[in-house]
Amino acid sequence: MDRVFVSIDTSTYWMHATGGGGEDYDSVIFRDHSGFPALKGRHVRGLLREAARRLESWGHVPQDWDPGKMGSLTKWLFGKRGDRLAPPGILDFPTVFHMPEPVLSLGEEYAPLFSTGIASTRIEYETGSAKDQSLRNMEAAVPGLLGGWIGFDPPDRLALAHEEEREELQKTIDEARKIWVDFLQQAALEVRAIGGKRTRGFGRCLMQIGDQMTQTAIEGETA
Repeated sequence: MDRVFVSIDTSTYWMHATGGGGEDYDSVIFRDHSGFPALKGRHVRGLLREAARRLESWGHVPQDWDPGKMGSLTKWLFGKRGDRLAPPGILDFPTVFHMPEPVLSLGEEYAPLFSTGIASTRIEYETGSAKDQSLRNMEAAVPGLLGGWIGFDPPDRLALAHEEEREELQKTIDEARKIWVDFLQQAALEVRAIGGKRTRGFGRCLMQIGDQMTQTAIEGETA
């Protein structure tokens, strides 16, 4: 399976909530199995899919890809959204995007990776005063690097296709294999923020695909 590394460098506090936070917070950051801040793979998949969809709508499709004949490149790579009967997409995303390996080696000393809580309240339009019982205290993560691998893993559609369709399907998959990295690199530049409250300035980021320096920074010197 072909694969490429995705790095996400956040420059502001970011929120990727996983539900209620008990007594201290109304929502807390999603954590990996070791307790560190992390991003769900399906969240990154959704951000890249939307960016890819925009690129296609603007006509920024690789020259060798013929949408009229082959269909939407975004749907081929990510699957058809909202249709459970449609074939799955070609791309395989990790369950979790992790923080750098040197950070993970801190063990229990990861408390500084979280903010002490960010409070917000809803303001009444008519009075300009805070609405009763609208105070929310949310946990956030500090700026830093996250990363993970995306794989090019075509589903077994050829085995299910009629014999006369297999050749065309194989040609389309082969063409997608040639261009998927370049296409995703363009799409990644359209992802400007991750997590929740992105319209409020949280989660500002630079997403890069296939950058060796950030891959080494995240996975360690042995990458």
